Amino acid sequence: MHLRLSLKRRRRLDVAFRGIKTLIKTILAGLVVVVLSSCTVQFTNPNTNYQNRSVNPQVNEVFDILKELYYEDLPLDLTKIDTLDELLAYVDPYTYVYEADTRSIETGETYVGVGLTIQEHADGLLVTDVNPLTENYDLVYVGDIITEINSVVLEGLKFEEKTPLLKGLLGEEKQLKIIRFNQEIELTLNLQDVPFNSVVFEKIGTVGYIEINRFAGTTAFLFLEALSELETKGIEALVIDVRDNGGGYLSAVTDILENFVYGEEEYIFLYNVKADSYSASKPKSGVTPKPYSIVTLVNNNSASASEVLAGVLKQFNYPVFGERTFGKDVYQIGYPVPSVGENYYLNLTGGYWLLGDRTRVTGGIVPTKYHAQTGIKGLLYPVLGDTYELGDANPSIETYQYLINMSVGGNYEAGLFDNDFKTMVELYQQANSLTVNGRLDEPTILALVDFYKTESLKQVLDNQLAAALLYAGGLN
Repeated sequence: MHLRLSLKRRRRLDVAFRGIKTLIKTILAGLVVVVLSSCTVQFTNPNTNYQNRSVNPQVNEVFDILKELYYEDLPLDLTKIDTLDELLAYVDPYTYVYEADTRSIETGETYVGVGLTIQEHADGLLVTDVNPLTENYDLVYVGDIITEINSVVLEGLKFEEKTPLLKGLLGEEKQLKIIRFNQEIELTLNLQDVPFNSVVFEKIGTVGYIEINRFAGTTAFLFLEALSELETKGIEALVIDVRDNGGGYLSAVTDILENFVYGEEEYIFLYNVKADSYSASKPKSGVTPKPYSIVTLVNNNSASASEVLAGVLKQFNYPVFGERTFGKDVYQIGYPVPSVGENYYLNLTGGYWLLGDRTRVTGGIVPTKYHAQTGIKGLLYPVLGDTYELGDANPSIETYQYLINMSVGGNYEAGLFDNDFKTMVELYQQANSLTVNGRLDEPTILALVDFYKTESLKQVLDNQLAAALLYAGGLN
């Protein structure tokens, strides 16, 4: 059965080519998403051994916090550490210093930025999505490489040094240089209020569908609003989609879970390693199972708070569908570091989260029903630099094959530019008034990217979601 999903009322564009196999450094430009727990830990007595100190007061302050709160001991000689980068090289990748965007953290649903989703690239920053609700939508393409921001060359900078360059005040202009098919293009982008809804929902047939793309401060409220609306319309099943959700506030997860978990047993634990203590969450009294089936949809990029949601629901016999989750079983604490700056915080790992049976999930949550992604989300992000012709073989070609197949159909061998695919290219070029040369040249690729941007607003070809909807609907 081929199921085409009409998601016309989705309030954000699904990220084109977003199916990355591992978690990578990807960030919404202008927005800092912070992973915090609901656990409150008091910082008490900092290190007072002033014989082992760095010449850098920032190093000393951050080390004092780490000594008190970080889940592992750090027997370091601070006299040999001069910079924060040197100190943070000794901790896990989830521990870092960041500048908080207070507004985005508090509201959770808008931020001041340029509306781009970006990924690390050797030459600068690779654009992986453009928010359709911004003025910049028609100026930037998925696959563009940003090489300069306000005359600052990005090559050679760390990712953490690049992304703040796209932040600023509402109305501020950012002068960008980008590379598109080996041509340097200059653009001016305005910083604006960018909508970023953490929850989107739809009734698809008799199944309710709720996507949670991160757990922000307002996520639980928005989720319950969506659930109420779907229940009012009448649903026979519910799919909760946390694919590609890297986590967020644990409190948002527990506020959602308390509507589905029941009984007397504690269902989630936070283990504070330094204090050797546990804090636990218990079901609310009076909660009973829903009169419809509930399925959690996950993939390899579902991490942290997303895994808590999936793991707890699985523990209460709600099926999990899709692929094994990422396996991030540690939680983070945010703590201010005034020596670095007024609005700077240390995001540090404080301990582990455990399911109700106190088991860790280092290997990720195993789905009840495995189903791999083979649709558009499983493809690579394109980089607008290479063109292709008959005889070429490249994984990036599969992305364009999929898009052309969406438009004109045809047969192809994934990643191989053979005669069958050449015929498809020619048909696509003819149908779109392009020069018919049978090559994936610059005009053809740009037309394909534009085609996906518009088509995905009407149709999301997502075989994994389609299978989850059928699975959920068949459980009753």
